[in-house]
Amino acid sequence: PIEKLWNLLSSIKFLKNENILKTDNKVGVMCWEKNDQIKEFCETKLNDILNDIDLVCIMSVNPGFGGQSFIENTYDKVQELKSMINDSGSNAIIEIDGGVNSNNAKKLIDCGATALVAGSFVFKSSNPTQTISELSSIIN
Repeated sequence: PIEKLWNLLSSIKFLKNENILKTDNKVGVMCWEKNDQIKEFCETKLNDILNDIDLVCIMSVNPGFGGQSFIENTYDKVQELKSMINDSGSNAIIEIDGGVNSNNAKKLIDCGATALVAGSFVFKSSNPTQTISELSSIIN
């Protein structure tokens, strides 16, 4: 349940604050719509820990297999999260995972994403190296 997740994150926060975790260890949270407990956590508790985590991954597909369609309300989620991060003074990375392609990459970056995961789009292309270069040129 959500209480166990909160307890885990509280423990990680304590370990980081007491310098028990090495400084190169990173802590992240993944959010997605189809898991009610994680969705509730991200909507109600995420703001409380933004300064204690390094990354928030927003799943822009339903996890499980590659090649799924991009969930369009991801743009709104990224903008909301970017605002929360700015308001908190956090340096957390906003990573988008799933359905990322040349049609949505620029908009995701413009909305506030700082890292994109484009697995199927890259590896199912005829030339993955060229596809990565094209994505890079779109977002830079």
